[in-house]
Amino acid sequence: MTTPTRHDPALARAALARYGLAPVRLDLLNDVRHLTYHVQADDGRRYTLRITPVSEQAARLLHDELAWLDFLAPHRLAVPAPVRNRAGALVTPVDPHPALACLFTWLDGQPATAGLTPAALADLGQTIATLHRLARDFPLPAAHPFRTGFY
Repeated sequence: MTTPTRHDPALARAALARYGLAPVRLDLLNDVRHLTYHVQADDGRRYTLRITPVSEQAARLLHDELAWLDFLAPHRLAVPAPVRNRAGALVTPVDPHPALACLFTWLDGQPATAGLTPAALADLGQTIATLHRLARDFPLPAAHPFRTGFY
């Protein structure tokens, strides 16, 4: 298996083309286990692009993660919403490498230590409670167990 572990703008651009996006700016954020990019598109919107080596386990875990985030996105939680490719899928195969890509809306962040006030911790507690409530309502896919062996 060829593993995309080094910055490869051509691979990232090939992945983005599957979403109908032309990046104006592409910045590598992470290259450990997968490639993660900050993308500024030609229309001004910003995204996070992740490119992962292909394996059956990686594909299932990625699909499960994206299904969960897709379920959470409309509930007004600060989560990166997955973006479907032009074919309507959440997970995108990318050639010429055996790689999988996924795209998320960009979510601005800051180090947690910068604002750990009692109010911020209370908000965090409310968010965790909301995640637990939503987890009870999450429709588990019938086709395969969700996060098999993951607890």
